[in-house]
Amino acid sequence: MKKIIAFLLFIVMLTYSYASLVYYVKKGDTLFSIAKRYHLKVDTLKHLNNLSDNNIKVRQKLYIRKSSSTKTQKKKVIYHKVKKGETLWRIAYKYHLPFQKIMIWNKIKNVGDLKTGQVLTIYLDLDKKDTYKKRKSSKRIRYKGKLKLPVKGIVETAPLHKGINIKCRNGSKVRSSGKGIVEYVGQLTGYKNVVIVQHNGNLFTIYGGLGRIIVRKGQKIRSGKTLGYISKMSYYQYPILHFEVIHYGKNVNPIKYLKRY
Repeated sequence: MKKIIAFLLFIVMLTYSYASLVYYVKKGDTLFSIAKRYHLKVDTLKHLNNLSDNNIKVRQKLYIRKSSSTKTQKKKVIYHKVKKGETLWRIAYKYHLPFQKIMIWNKIKNVGDLKTGQVLTIYLDLDKKDTYKKRKSSKRIRYKGKLKLPVKGIVETAPLHKGINIKCRNGSKVRSSGKGIVEYVGQLTGYKNVVIVQHNGNLFTIYGGLGRIIVRKGQKIRSGKTLGYISKMSYYQYPILHFEVIHYGKNVNPIKYLKRY
């Protein structure tokens, strides 16, 4: 009998503990009312639930506090004002963050949508070491004239983006210009399906206009590795690969970084 009572008490305590961790949004709730009810700051509630704004939905699950077994991460909110000529890549490099996170936090659909004077919300994890300084002081690797042309074709200027367009056949193989790690696989407005590869020395190469992609995020690849295949984009008269090079957070001229083609 005592064992049964002890077990029931354990279940009650476990249920109470879980209930104190999780809250389901009810009709009429706001982040401010929920934060006030549980004696929390709104920013704390947003951080616990990875929210980029104050919008919540009925029946949405919110974490009110983290489990005692989980290490609490210290985060700092920064409001970054976009300067003239500043790009998303430059800002991501400055704070040592994936550009996708900045896009999600600020509901940016197109990497080229930044406007001078726009204020971006950025969340920094204070528990992590400041690796930006380490990267900044690292030895620069010279890439000019060393990258391979990613696809056979005719090189043209890219009027809609920074970079170049390479006119090629539909279904052509697109290969990595150098060895590295696949940083991003997905869709970006104006790029269709895109692959972004991170190389040593804070250099990124961007491959836009793909149809089928055969690599995955986080995959280590060699120079010349097939990333995917070209598929004609509706707003171009012919199949093209859009190719960009980002070095130390800046868009640079890909022609200067490619071997003779």
